[in-house]
Amino acid sequence: MINARGQTSPSDSLKHEFDGILNRCFDDLDLVPYLDQNPRFIEIKFCNLAMLFMLEVYPDDSIFTQSIIKKAKLIAQRFYDDATPVLIVRNGMNSIENARRLNLKSESSDLTYVSFGNSCLSTGLIDLGIAEFNRETRRLISGNNTQKE
Repeated sequence: MINARGQTSPSDSLKHEFDGILNRCFDDLDLVPYLDQNPRFIEIKFCNLAMLFMLEVYPDDSIFTQSIIKKAKLIAQRFYDDATPVLIVRNGMNSIENARRLNLKSESSDLTYVSFGNSCLSTGLIDLGIAEFNRETRRLISGNNTQKE
């Protein structure tokens, strides 16, 4: 399984504030054959949000990218089904503080904001993965609000 550690302020120190969400493993997600049945990835469990970091490892493998995004959408669905929808604050300066601020603003809702940390290093694929995960979460939330009306 892939694990991540969320950073906190100052940016050099690590804190486990968002780790429980980022590393929460959903073992029973639907199979995505390219990831789950590929001998190349036999040692890796693609079951948590930390797997989005893997998008940086194989930037030229579009099937891998689409497979990770498919898994991320399944994870968004599971968080939503558990009444704990999650949005990821994009990486960058102050992303941890932004996530904290957004969580304080949304205390009355079940929505939780998380950050991978204050990092600006990326091929851009992790941003794509975050955007797709967040898009799926928003779609689920807006679909639920429509059904309640």
